Amino acid sequence: MKITERIFHFLYRTGMVWKSGLATAISWEICVRLGFVRPTMAPIAAILCLQVTVSDSIKRAYQRTLGTIIGVIITAIAIHKLGVNVWSVGLVVTLSILIGRWIKISDQIIPQIGTTAILVFVLQSQNHHYPLDRIEETLIGCITAILINMLLFPPNYSHDAIRSIQSYTEQLAECFIKTAEWIKQGCEPNEGEALRKNTQSLLEQLHQTMDNYELAITSLKFNPFASKSRNQLNQYNKELLHLRQGYAHISGMLRTLNEWAACSKLTERERDQWYHHMLNVSSFVKAWIQTKENLTNPITLPPELERQRFPFALHNDAIQMVEDFKSSRE
Repeated sequence: MKITERIFHFLYRTGMVWKSGLATAISWEICVRLGFVRPTMAPIAAILCLQVTVSDSIKRAYQRTLGTIIGVIITAIAIHKLGVNVWSVGLVVTLSILIGRWIKISDQIIPQIGTTAILVFVLQSQNHHYPLDRIEETLIGCITAILINMLLFPPNYSHDAIRSIQSYTEQLAECFIKTAEWIKQGCEPNEGEALRKNTQSLLEQLHQTMDNYELAITSLKFNPFASKSRNQLNQYNKELLHLRQGYAHISGMLRTLNEWAACSKLTERERDQWYHHMLNVSSFVKAWIQTKENLTNPITLPPELERQRFPFALHNDAIQMVEDFKSSRE
């Protein structure tokens, strides 16, 4: 890897660290040049608004600014009506937090509303412009954080999402191979039940894969340099739907195989047939994720059974549903 690539990856991986310092310094300097004295709210807002995605930064900036405005308005009204005393300071903090929760501001921002209210409450007597200055400082800090997060190495989790999808596909294909090996070895019931339970771990990986995809999609919002990544993720959208269906299919097939093995032993011919079917499905899944071309169905039925597969499938699904409902009562 070239030195420039190493520097790029280092800066990208440590973005939240150096962006925080840069946003703090720039927001402070802007406020100083605008005439603010010790502009503490601007760097605080900049740090709080730097999130893992630009979209989250914008959301946090909105909430932070709204929280500051709430704290300032309530404090100004309380001081005007009640003056500065022990009751008014408690009332200001309580009302600020209550309103923040009522409008569903993030729990991480709620304490900052109370902090803003106290600062304004204490320092307004020293400087009548203090409340408005705090709002302006907050806006400067929020805007600085958003621009830095958007323009300097903006977050892009598309590669992580694609790797997660590919990894899950490989695990799904591996599950069909393990099922094939179990069939070849005689469909021993205890091993089959253990295989079915182990397959449930695929569900956790599927949820994680979907979360990674959603994070990647969110990270590309307001990213001016991500058109290529956005197109790649859009291509994987349908694949993700098929992978969800893939988990449902392997779970259903394992359940049917276990019930079949429990009712009657599979003949050697049947075991050999389904052993190769499962291997073919595994190869199909691996080829499917690697190519966009149409693939040949790896499993075919004899012509005399082709028409019967639909009523058999419906009959089996209906039985499975009834058994699921019955088990919930036991």
